[in-house]
Amino acid sequence: EADEEIARAVTASAAARPRARVPFVPGMGPNGAPMEARLHAAIEEREAMRMTVDSTVRDLHVLLDLTPAIVFTLSPYGNVVGWNEAAERATGWPRSAVVQKHFVENFVAEAAQEAVADELERVFSIDPRDPLADEPSDPFTIPLKRHSGPRSDGSSITVRICARRNPAGDATGLLLVQDISKLNKPLKEASALVAEIKELQAALELRDAELDGLEADVTHLQSQLEALARQVQPRGSAASRARALLGKGGAKAAAPGAQGTVTPETGSCYSS
Repeated sequence: EADEEIARAVTASAAARPRARVPFVPGMGPNGAPMEARLHAAIEEREAMRMTVDSTVRDLHVLLDLTPAIVFTLSPYGNVVGWNEAAERATGWPRSAVVQKHFVENFVAEAAQEAVADELERVFSIDPRDPLADEPSDPFTIPLKRHSGPRSDGSSITVRICARRNPAGDATGLLLVQDISKLNKPLKEASALVAEIKELQAALELRDAELDGLEADVTHLQSQLEALARQVQPRGSAASRARALLGKGGAKAAAPGAQGTVTPETGSCYSS
Protein backbone atom coordinates (compact mmCIF):
# COMPACT_ATOMS: atom_id res chain seq x y z
CA GLU A 1 0.00 0.00 0.00
CA ALA A 2 2.84 2.37 0.77
CA ASP A 3 4.39 1.69 -2.61
CA GLU A 4 1.11 2.35 -4.36
CA GLU A 5 0.74 5.59 -2.47
CA ILE A 6 4.24 6.68 -3.52
CA ALA A 7 3.52 5.83 -7.15
CA ARG A 8 0.30 7.83 -7.12
CA ALA A 9 2.12 10.78 -5.61
CA VAL A 10 4.85 10.67 -8.25
CA THR A 11 2.25 10.44 -11.01
CA ALA A 12 0.31 13.38 -9.62
CA SER A 13 3.45 15.44 -9.29
CA ALA A 14 4.45 14.75 -12.87
CA ALA A 15 1.01 15.66 -14.12
CA ALA A 16 1.11 18.88 -12.17
CA ARG A 17 4.41 20.01 -13.66
CA PRO A 18 4.06 22.33 -16.71
CA ARG A 19 5.12 20.72 -19.97
CA ALA A 20 7.46 22.44 -22.47
CA ARG A 21 5.43 23.05 -25.59
CA VAL A 22 7.11 22.13 -28.86
CA PRO A 23 5.78 24.34 -31.64
CA PHE A 24 4.37 22.34 -34.52
CA VAL A 25 3.67 23.85 -37.89
CA PRO A 26 2.14 21.52 -40.50
CA GLY A 27 4.58 20.83 -43.38
CA MET A 28 7.63 22.15 -41.53
CA GLY A 29 10.60 20.15 -40.37
CA PRO A 30 12.68 20.67 -37.22
CA ASN A 31 15.03 23.03 -39.05
CA GLY A 32 12.22 25.06 -40.51
CA ALA A 33 12.48 23.59 -44.03
CA PRO A 34 9.22 22.64 -45.71
CA MET A 35 9.09 18.86 -45.40
CA GLU A 36 6.71 18.38 -48.29
CA ALA A 37 8.93 20.47 -50.60
CA ARG A 38 12.03 18.58 -49.53
CA LEU A 39 10.30 15.24 -49.98
CA HIS A 40 9.03 16.28 -53.42
CA ALA A 41 12.55 17.41 -54.47
CA ALA A 42 14.06 14.12 -53.26
CA ILE A 43 11.46 12.13 -55.20
CA GLU A 44 12.13 14.14 -58.36
CA GLU A 45 15.89 13.68 -57.97
CA ARG A 46 15.51 9.93 -57.49
CA GLU A 47 13.23 9.72 -60.53
CA ALA A 48 15.73 11.68 -62.65
CA MET A 49 18.53 9.36 -61.54
CA ARG A 50 16.42 6.29 -62.33
CA MET A 51 15.65 7.64 -65.80
CA THR A 52 19.36 8.33 -66.37
CA VAL A 53 20.27 4.79 -65.34
CA ASP A 54 17.56 3.31 -67.57
CA SER A 55 18.72 5.41 -70.51
CA THR A 56 22.34 4.35 -69.95
CA VAL A 57 21.33 0.69 -69.77
CA ARG A 58 19.40 1.01 -73.04
CA ASP A 59 22.37 2.68 -74.71
CA LEU A 60 24.67 -0.11 -73.50
CA HIS A 61 22.32 -2.77 -74.86
CA VAL A 62 22.30 -1.01 -78.24
CA LEU A 63 26.09 -0.76 -78.26
CA LEU A 64 26.47 -4.41 -77.32
CA ASP A 65 24.18 -5.48 -80.15
CA LEU A 66 25.89 -3.22 -82.69
CA THR A 67 29.45 -4.18 -81.84
CA PRO A 68 30.97 -6.78 -84.20
CA ALA A 69 32.67 -8.54 -81.27
CA ILE A 70 31.08 -11.39 -79.35
CA VAL A 71 29.96 -10.24 -75.90
CA PHE A 72 28.08 -12.28 -73.31
CA THR A 73 27.68 -12.27 -69.54
CA LEU A 74 27.38 -15.01 -66.93
CA SER A 75 25.77 -15.04 -63.50
CA PRO A 76 27.73 -16.09 -60.38
CA TYR A 77 26.35 -19.60 -61.00
CA GLY A 78 27.62 -19.75 -64.57
CA ASN A 79 24.28 -19.20 -66.30
CA VAL A 80 24.09 -17.01 -69.41
CA VAL A 81 22.36 -13.70 -68.66
CA GLY A 82 23.48 -11.71 -71.71
CA TRP A 83 24.10 -12.73 -75.33
CA ASN A 84 24.58 -10.14 -78.09
CA GLU A 85 23.81 -10.40 -81.80
CA ALA A 86 27.44 -11.05 -82.72
CA ALA A 87 27.38 -14.10 -80.45
CA GLU A 88 24.22 -15.28 -82.21
CA ARG A 89 25.82 -14.91 -85.64
CA ALA A 90 29.12 -16.52 -84.66
CA THR A 91 27.73 -19.51 -82.77
CA GLY A 92 24.33 -20.02 -84.39
CA TRP A 93 22.58 -20.06 -81.00
CA PRO A 94 19.85 -17.41 -80.67
CA ARG A 95 19.60 -15.44 -77.44
CA SER A 96 16.38 -17.20 -76.46
CA ALA A 97 18.14 -20.58 -76.62
CA VAL A 98 21.03 -19.72 -74.30
CA VAL A 99 19.76 -17.24 -71.68
CA GLN A 100 19.43 -18.74 -68.18
CA LYS A 101 21.25 -21.91 -69.24
CA HIS A 102 24.57 -23.04 -67.80
CA PHE A 103 27.24 -21.95 -70.24
CA VAL A 104 29.91 -24.60 -69.65
CA GLU A 105 27.56 -27.58 -69.42
CA ASN A 106 25.42 -26.69 -72.43
CA PHE A 107 27.67 -24.87 -74.88
CA VAL A 108 31.33 -25.78 -74.24
CA ALA A 109 32.85 -28.88 -75.83
CA GLU A 110 33.03 -31.71 -73.30
CA ALA A 111 36.79 -32.16 -73.63
CA ALA A 112 37.36 -28.52 -72.64
CA GLN A 113 34.67 -28.09 -69.97
CA GLU A 114 36.98 -28.59 -66.99
CA ALA A 115 39.62 -26.17 -68.28
CA VAL A 116 37.02 -23.52 -69.13
CA ALA A 117 35.33 -23.90 -65.73
CA ASP A 118 38.69 -23.53 -63.96
CA GLU A 119 39.48 -20.33 -65.88
CA LEU A 120 36.05 -18.84 -65.16
CA GLU A 121 36.40 -19.70 -61.48
CA ARG A 122 39.91 -18.20 -61.36
CA VAL A 123 38.77 -14.86 -62.75
CA PHE A 124 35.64 -14.79 -60.57
CA SER A 125 37.68 -15.49 -57.40
CA ILE A 126 40.31 -12.75 -57.87
CA ASP A 127 40.58 -10.65 -54.70
CA PRO A 128 39.03 -7.21 -55.31
CA ARG A 129 42.08 -5.66 -53.63
CA ASP A 130 44.30 -7.13 -56.35
CA PRO A 131 45.53 -4.34 -58.69
CA LEU A 132 44.54 -6.52 -61.64
CA ALA A 133 41.08 -7.35 -60.32
CA ASP A 134 39.36 -5.09 -62.87
CA GLU A 135 41.65 -5.97 -65.76
CA PRO A 136 40.53 -8.47 -68.44
CA SER A 137 42.30 -11.79 -68.57
CA ASP A 138 44.71 -12.90 -71.25
CA PRO A 139 43.07 -14.26 -74.42
CA PHE A 140 41.43 -17.60 -73.67
CA THR A 141 40.07 -19.96 -76.35
CA ILE A 142 36.77 -21.71 -75.67
CA PRO A 143 35.84 -24.65 -77.94
CA LEU A 144 32.08 -24.80 -78.52
CA LYS A 145 29.80 -27.79 -78.86
CA ARG A 146 28.44 -28.92 -82.18
CA HIS A 147 24.73 -28.36 -82.70
CA SER A 148 22.10 -28.52 -85.39
CA GLY A 149 21.94 -24.79 -86.01
CA PRO A 150 23.46 -22.75 -88.85
CA ARG A 151 26.93 -23.21 -87.34
CA SER A 152 27.38 -26.92 -86.59
CA ASP A 153 31.13 -27.11 -87.08
CA GLY A 154 31.98 -26.91 -83.38
CA SER A 155 33.96 -23.70 -83.84
CA SER A 156 35.79 -21.94 -81.02
CA ILE A 157 35.95 -18.36 -79.81
CA THR A 158 38.82 -16.52 -78.16
CA VAL A 159 37.69 -14.22 -75.37
CA ARG A 160 38.98 -12.01 -72.60
CA ILE A 161 37.25 -12.52 -69.25
CA CYS A 162 36.72 -10.01 -66.47
CA ALA A 163 34.62 -10.03 -63.32
CA ARG A 164 31.53 -7.85 -62.96
CA ARG A 165 31.64 -6.14 -59.57
CA ASN A 166 29.24 -4.17 -57.41
CA PRO A 167 30.22 -0.85 -55.76
CA ALA A 168 31.67 -2.79 -52.82
CA GLY A 169 34.02 -4.65 -55.16
CA ASP A 170 32.37 -8.06 -54.79
CA ALA A 171 32.13 -10.15 -57.96
CA THR A 172 28.56 -10.47 -59.24
CA GLY A 173 29.22 -12.27 -62.51
CA LEU A 174 31.54 -12.51 -65.49
CA LEU A 175 31.84 -10.54 -68.71
CA LEU A 176 33.32 -12.34 -71.72
CA VAL A 177 34.37 -10.24 -74.73
CA GLN A 178 35.80 -11.64 -77.93
CA ASP A 179 39.50 -10.95 -78.41
CA ILE A 180 39.61 -9.19 -81.77
CA SER A 181 43.34 -8.51 -81.92
CA LYS A 182 43.73 -11.11 -84.71
CA LEU A 183 40.64 -9.80 -86.47
CA ASN A 184 42.13 -6.33 -86.37
CA LYS A 185 45.39 -7.44 -88.00
CA PRO A 186 44.36 -6.31 -91.54
CA LEU A 187 43.22 -3.01 -90.07
CA LYS A 188 46.51 -2.59 -88.25
CA GLU A 189 48.42 -3.38 -91.45
CA ALA A 190 46.33 -0.86 -93.37
CA SER A 191 46.95 1.71 -90.64
CA ALA A 192 50.69 1.03 -90.87
CA LEU A 193 50.56 1.56 -94.64
CA VAL A 194 48.67 4.81 -94.18
CA ALA A 195 51.28 5.97 -91.68
CA GLU A 196 54.08 5.03 -94.10
CA ILE A 197 52.36 6.91 -96.92
CA LYS A 198 52.06 9.96 -94.69
CA GLU A 199 55.77 9.76 -93.87
CA LEU A 200 56.63 9.54 -97.59
CA GLN A 201 54.37 12.49 -98.33
CA ALA A 202 56.11 14.50 -95.62
CA ALA A 203 59.51 13.55 -97.08
CA LEU A 204 58.36 14.58 -100.57
CA GLU A 205 57.10 17.88 -99.25
CA LEU A 206 60.50 18.43 -97.63
CA ARG A 207 62.27 17.63 -100.88
CA ASP A 208 59.94 19.96 -102.77
CA ALA A 209 60.83 22.73 -100.34
CA GLU A 210 64.54 22.03 -100.85
CA LEU A 211 64.10 22.07 -104.65
CA ASP A 212 62.21 25.35 -104.43
CA GLY A 213 65.13 26.79 -102.48
CA LEU A 214 67.65 25.50 -105.04
CA GLU A 215 65.56 26.90 -107.90
CA ALA A 216 65.52 30.28 -106.19
CA ASP A 217 69.33 30.13 -105.80
CA VAL A 218 69.76 29.18 -109.49
CA THR A 219 67.51 32.04 -110.55
CA HIS A 220 69.52 34.44 -108.44
CA LEU A 221 72.83 33.21 -109.89
CA GLN A 222 71.44 33.44 -113.40
CA SER A 223 70.45 37.05 -112.86
CA GLN A 224 73.94 37.80 -111.52
CA LEU A 225 75.55 36.15 -114.58
CA GLU A 226 73.33 38.14 -116.91
CA ALA A 227 74.34 41.34 -115.16
CA LEU A 228 78.02 40.44 -115.51
CA ALA A 229 77.51 39.62 -119.19
CA ARG A 230 75.98 43.03 -119.78
CA GLN A 231 79.01 44.67 -118.13
CA VAL A 232 81.55 42.68 -120.24
CA GLN A 233 79.74 43.05 -123.61
CA PRO A 234 81.07 46.59 -124.58
CA ARG A 235 84.69 45.51 -124.24
CA GLY A 236 84.12 42.49 -126.38
CA SER A 237 82.56 44.63 -129.13
CA ALA A 238 85.58 46.94 -129.22
CA ALA A 239 87.99 44.03 -129.60
CA SER A 240 85.90 42.61 -132.43
CA ARG A 241 85.98 45.91 -134.27
CA ALA A 242 89.75 46.09 -133.83
CA ARG A 243 90.23 42.59 -135.33
CA ALA A 244 88.00 43.52 -138.22
CA LEU A 245 90.03 46.65 -138.94
CA LEU A 246 93.31 44.72 -138.83
CA GLY A 247 91.93 42.17 -141.24
CA LYS A 248 90.98 44.85 -143.76
CA GLY A 249 94.43 46.47 -143.56
CA GLY A 250 96.23 43.19 -144.31
CA ALA A 251 94.09 42.57 -147.35
CA LYS A 252 94.90 45.99 -148.78
CA ALA A 253 98.62 45.50 -148.22
CA ALA A 254 98.71 42.17 -150.04
CA ALA A 255 96.79 43.33 -153.11
CA PRO A 256 99.67 45.14 -155.08
CA GLY A 257 102.18 42.27 -154.87
CA ALA A 258 100.19 39.26 -155.99
CA GLN A 259 96.95 38.26 -157.48
CA GLY A 260 94.93 36.07 -155.25
CA THR A 261 92.25 35.97 -152.64
CA VAL A 262 92.72 36.93 -149.06
CA THR A 263 90.85 34.67 -146.69
CA PRO A 264 89.41 36.34 -143.59
CA GLU A 265 90.23 33.34 -141.45
CA THR A 266 94.00 33.27 -141.99
CA GLY A 267 94.81 36.48 -143.88
CA SER A 268 96.94 34.44 -146.40
CA CYS A 269 96.89 34.78 -150.18
CA TYR A 270 96.64 31.88 -152.69
CA SER A 271 97.71 32.59 -156.24
CA SER A 272 95.29 31.73 -158.94
